[in-house]
Amino acid sequence: MRCKYTTSVRALCPVDKKPDVYTVEFTHDLTVFVEHIIACVKTYESEEITQEDLTQNLSRDVGCNVKSVGWHSGVKTEVWV
Repeated sequence: MRCKYTTSVRALCPVDKKPDVYTVEFTHDLTVFVEHIIACVKTYESEEITQEDLTQNLSRDVGCNVKSVGWHSGVKTEVWV
């Protein structure tokens, strides 16, 4: 079985301090409770963090593979762990 959960994550860019919104996918071979994903995502709201660090941290916090997609100065950025 493969499970995929998709949500949006808002965080602050550490360079220009503006809000960034990422589309984030969580994948796992087992069920992950969405309440756990939501709780982990909320810890990064309004925090200054790079997309790369956010993706790595969410993978560790939720305990599954994570892919994030965002736009920075017109450049689409995809990060996965």
